[in-house]
Amino acid sequence: MEIEADMIKILSLCTNLKNVTDVILGDNNLSYEGMKYFSKCNFLKNITYLDLFKTNIGDEGMEYFSKCDFLKNLTAIYLSFNSTGDKGMEYFSECEFLENLMELYLSYNNISDKGMEHFSKCFFLKNLTELCLDDNNISDKGMEYFSECHFLENLNCLILSNNSLKGKGMEYFIKCCFLKNLTRLNFEKNNISDKEI
Repeated sequence: MEIEADMIKILSLCTNLKNVTDVILGDNNLSYEGMKYFSKCNFLKNITYLDLFKTNIGDEGMEYFSKCDFLKNLTAIYLSFNSTGDKGMEYFSECEFLENLMELYLSYNNISDKGMEHFSKCFFLKNLTELCLDDNNISDKGMEYFSECHFLENLNCLILSNNSLKGKGMEYFIKCCFLKNLTRLNFEKNNISDKEI
């Protein structure tokens, strides 16, 4: 049975769930309306893991997510397959309560270079160790913005496969001297050729 916005409305009334640490809502049609109700679940302040994979929240849902300041203990969030786009990234850049976040998955969200510009202002992500941005619309300009993300010095896994990166993007990546802890890097299925490097 698929969970929709009305069920999240019911969840928002379940104040006895204050000890929950993992919330998995993936592969449901929550939409932005579901996120509106979720943003009222301030009794869920002990959540460390939140799965919103493929929940159709879009950029409007990200606006409501940006108001969930009770999620300050969150260490991992899955937001892939939500078409949040660049506007969604603008809202995400306002989530200063996510300073404990370590894992962030943003695959398949139609994030372009403008979205990466917003991401470059997420200074609160200083504890991030895993970042997944595969299958978006990030080009060399987006990589230029990424090269300004000095707050990502704890990153050890970076996935940027299936984007639109070329040789110039690799030049910007080489300038990312803050990535000293990186142990896993994935650039597969981009437009990088040996002639450009």
